[in-house]
Amino acid sequence: MKPVSANVVYLAEREPIPSLVQWVLPVVMALGVAVTNLVIVFSSYYLIEFSSGIVGSALSLACFSAAMIVVAASLVVFVSPVSAGGGLPEMKAYLNGTKIQGLFGPKDYVVRLIATIAMVASRTPVGREGPTICLGCMVGLGAVEVLFHPHVRSLIAFDLSGAAAPLALQLNEELWARVKRMGCAAGGAAGVAVMF
Repeated sequence: MKPVSANVVYLAEREPIPSLVQWVLPVVMALGVAVTNLVIVFSSYYLIEFSSGIVGSALSLACFSAAMIVVAASLVVFVSPVSAGGGLPEMKAYLNGTKIQGLFGPKDYVVRLIATIAMVASRTPVGREGPTICLGCMVGLGAVEVLFHPHVRSLIAFDLSGAAAPLALQLNEELWARVKRMGCAAGGAAGVAVMF
């Protein structure tokens, strides 16, 4: 135990991030983004095939497209308003250090995924490129959260001169913010690779 100051003692040294985690992280991100893209492509394809089977006229095609647009819009408006748009401006803002509350959460991932599928299936002239890159950023942040978070914390105790020492978990905020931005950039790059 090395004393940091007169009243703080580290109980566990912060170990460097294991090389296995550093090698596994890009693989997990790439697989996560690939699976996300496959879900979008196949779901959109099957919805378009389904609509082709039921469409007998231009009116029924317009009704199916309108239903898909309503599904996507309802999810964005009522469930996750931060998921509106492609997500690239928000991703760039995050990479520049701006904190947007609730932007890359699991709820936003699901809403953006379903809304992208519905919009592509509606046959409107919108692409899946921007949302897929933003979904890649979300996958990267999720992978970093699971794999790296235990390695940027350390347990410390406060020495209160004979009293029972309270324990605290210290997070290296600077390293954690940098690792999260790197995960977002790497996930976004995987999204670009999947799209193009």
